[in-house]
Amino acid sequence: MPLNPQLDTLSDYPFEALRTLLNPVTPVVNDAPILMSLGEPQHQPPALLAETLAAHAHEWNKYPPMAGTPELRQAIVDWLGRRYRLLPGSLDLDRHVLTLAGPRLQRRGDDGRGRRHLSRRDARERLHARPRRNPA
Repeated sequence: MPLNPQLDTLSDYPFEALRTLLNPVTPVVNDAPILMSLGEPQHQPPALLAETLAAHAHEWNKYPPMAGTPELRQAIVDWLGRRYRLLPGSLDLDRHVLTLAGPRLQRRGDDGRGRRHLSRRDARERLHARPRRNPA
């Protein structure tokens, strides 16, 4: 008996299902394969990206702040304002922008390094705080 019987109700990982479907297929011998990779870059990165990565290579050994940098959160506020034509000042980067540095939220409280993690309830409340929309 499995540890959790609910695990048996989960569907197969999509790539495993695809492999099962494709295993009996024999490829044409002399044709180049068609790459079906998902999300694999096929081109060189833009120069701006390569230059930015190189300029910040000394920071690769650090995790980003859990709350995101103020510059990132301000860029998010600015983009949302342009995208949804929000009234200036209707979004507050500390109240309306929640960045996640990992796959799940931590428990509420201090992590021992002076950073406060949000509870799921706090995250929901921030998510559902409605900014005022510009009617124009």
